[in-house]
This record gives sequence, structure tokens and C-alpha cells, in this order.
Amino acid sequence: MSAAFTKGPWHVLDLRAAKMRELGWTGPMVDSILISTKAGAAVEDGSDCIVARVKFENRPEELREGNLADARLIAAAPELFDAVIRLTEIIADRPKLQDDDEIWGAFSQCVVALRKARGETA
Repeated sequence: MSAAFTKGPWHVLDLRAAKMRELGWTGPMVDSILISTKAGAAVEDGSDCIVARVKFENRPEELREGNLADARLIAAAPELFDAVIRLTEIIADRPKLQDDDEIWGAFSQCVVALRKARGETA
């Protein structure tokens, strides 16, 4: 991976108000989902390990399952990024694969996604 990215793996910590109430938390609620380089309780004081935070404050609605699904996708980003790089390298090195329109189409999608992740123009 590029030095610009935080090294994976990344983990999801579900701190949604509904989940915290389910676990018996009765203190002040801040509805959030964290994406972190540390798993579970290791995040306690780890502002240095937080990659991203989805947070609702002073809003009547709460974070839902869809927000948690989005966080899981974000947390998978380092592994997905590495896998797409590997896949594009394999296809680029095998001219026979490039003759298959379906494979070439998927290859092109991978290249566009990698450029987007790197902040390059598509």
C-alpha cells in the first residue's frame, strides 16, 4: 500500500447508542461507529489509532445498520486495495487474459478504482 494510507487491518467498533444501551450503558450517549487500527477494547484511549469516525450528535435519529455496513466496507479498504493491486498486476502480466472482454472490463474497473483511491484523476 501507498505510504499515504494508514496500514491495515482496520476494525469496526460499534458504539451506536442502541448497541451501548443493549450492553447496559446508562451514561451520556454519543452515537458513533469507529474504524480503528486496533480491535475492540484496545481503542479505549487510542485517538492515534482512529482511522475514521461516523458520529451523530444532537440529532433525533440514531445510526442504523446501514451505517454499520458502510463502516465494515470502509474497514475492509486496506485488504481490498491490496487485492485489487494484485489482481491488476496478474492481468497485466498475462496477455491471454487481456483478450477476454469480461476480464478486461473488470480490469478497467479496478484501474479506475485504484486511481480514485490514490486521488488521481480517473
